[in-house]
Amino acid sequence: MSWPSAADPYYQHNIIDNNGRKNFYGINSVPACKMDGKFGPPVSSLETIYNVRKGTPTDVSLSIHGTFDDHTGHLSATVTASTTSELPAVPWRIHLAVVEGNLGAYQHVMRKMLPTYAGTAVTFSGPFPQTAAASYEYDVDPSYQLEHLRLVAFLQIGQWGTPYWGEVYQAAGVVLTEITEGTGVPVAEAPCRLGAAYPNPFNPTTTIPVAMREAGPARLEVLSVSGRLLRVLHEGELGAGAHDFHWDGRGADGATLPSGVYLVRLRMGGDSQLRRVVMLK
Repeated sequence: MSWPSAADPYYQHNIIDNNGRKNFYGINSVPACKMDGKFGPPVSSLETIYNVRKGTPTDVSLSIHGTFDDHTGHLSATVTASTTSELPAVPWRIHLAVVEGNLGAYQHVMRKMLPTYAGTAVTFSGPFPQTAAASYEYDVDPSYQLEHLRLVAFLQIGQWGTPYWGEVYQAAGVVLTEITEGTGVPVAEAPCRLGAAYPNPFNPTTTIPVAMREAGPARLEVLSVSGRLLRVLHEGELGAGAHDFHWDGRGADGATLPSGVYLVRLRMGGDSQLRRVVMLK
């Protein structure tokens, strides 16, 4: 089996964008899978990593707003990303894709990346909440089925070699014909909050802040990116207020773990939050 293929009409419809995204991820064969643009799990661990990523909190919200004229097919859209805490100092890009569904066996086909497959470079600055935005103008191909078109936006780290390279921090979508002056994914409030570790990247120790709205039993864990438990940093009652925990890069057996990306997970009742940390030696 090979891809891209001259026999694939959806690939042929937009070769430039398809090749651009394929090359960005370094995919040269199929089947291939990426989870939030970062992890490429084998099928056997797909569900585990999906559940880990689904439970990963983010302080970023994303909104898509604008207008669409169904007579002329002209779209004016702005994607705005907002964060309530400091993000890693890496190159950020906002992407907006026009996606068509109801195409036989294909439920979600990328038709066009706006403005291109490379997205739009953005920076976050100013007091919190910090924002970054990208605006687009596009005339929709009249051959598309308007009732089956969606706009899908995502915020991604977009430079090779940077920590968390390729990771998607937030995504949002809206039916094209229903775009309004505010369609977004809000940041939900939780009974406890796992703050951003500092320093991050770190060597040899990082501090992990935890804020509790109310006292209760909590568990703080370190996981591999595949979801394997490596160490429990705290288990038991935590009082309301702020708490700092420290991780020295060691596993449960006391051995120093290798450099790489790890997940810190906070559990309280039915709530679960994760943060990424990078250990560099």
